[in-house]
Amino acid sequence: MINRCNWLTGKASDHIFISFLNSFFNPKLSLCVSTKHAIYLYCYRRYTIYGVFSPSTLFKRFIPKRIFGADMSLLSSSVSITRYQVEGQLKTPILETVAAALKKHTISEIDDASLERAVGWTSFEKPYQPDFGGSGFVYGNYLVFSLRVDRKTVPPKVLKKHVVIESDRRLAESGRPYLSRNEKERIRDQVIDRLHATVPATPHIYDLVWNYEDARLWFFSNLKAANEELETLFLRSFDLTLIRMIPYTEAYYTSNLTDTQKDQLLELTQTPFTG
Repeated sequence: MINRCNWLTGKASDHIFISFLNSFFNPKLSLCVSTKHAIYLYCYRRYTIYGVFSPSTLFKRFIPKRIFGADMSLLSSSVSITRYQVEGQLKTPILETVAAALKKHTISEIDDASLERAVGWTSFEKPYQPDFGGSGFVYGNYLVFSLRVDRKTVPPKVLKKHVVIESDRRLAESGRPYLSRNEKERIRDQVIDRLHATVPATPHIYDLVWNYEDARLWFFSNLKAANEELETLFLRSFDLTLIRMIPYTEAYYTSNLTDTQKDQLLELTQTPFTG
């Protein structure tokens, strides 16, 4: 019925298509969630072939509740993506298993605690108020949620100031001319804990999209630390291993290679391109 969508390119809009989507994402529309997700994926697959209908623009237009500002968001105009192959099998029923794991490993707030960092899952639409109730993270065969890493950082000069003040107070109370090395270390640790309890945590949010049927996952960050946090938490949450897709692993896991060819692949060595 609709051959293409030029709305995003600034050309003549397909008003029928836009009216349909506006009605489709109306919360008063009485369609079940699975039906809405199926229609969404149909439209997405149909119109992305023209290179003008991106998921980022779709989400921005029709899901206004999303809070922007994530470190690496699939809604950004430009993104960095790490692709993964998911190794292992989820227990059935799959969606209930995933929801339970997400709830169990949801990020914990540490603003009022002395902890230095916290790592956990958060919801895509409300990353600062995670809620995995219902199927709000399910889009057809795709699961969309985020990794959140909260860190507290005390400026070095602030730490030094409070350590010196506390050390001077201990010396005055004890009447001694100096403190032992162990005492200095204890004072430093106590000061850090006290300051961490008063410093708000800085959240870092990284979105991910997981196709659980094809066992593929897209993580919207190339940062080494963020990827390592993802791989560790994913294994702990779902008992599944993430294999980063580089040309070598892509050939080994996704190509139809024979056992002999896989053995030959394992024997390959790097080719230096620099003198």
